[in-house]
Amino acid sequence: MKQQVEAVGIVEAVRPHTEDDFWGGEESCISLFEPFTAEALQGLVDFSHITIAPCKPLAA
Repeated sequence: MKQQVEAVGIVEAVRPHTEDDFWGGEESCISLFEPFTAEALQGLVDFSHITIAPCKPLAA
């Protein structure tokens, strides 16, 4: 079965590196792509953490 995933936005954070070390106190911002609205993230606050799937960088 083939599944397709569409990016809904980009995560912006001040951390210079993504290694797995002491992320507990970090805060990041999810900037949504159009046509997604804040409703796309409804309920996210109820989770202690989320998994971000990396993808190819966007063309400049």
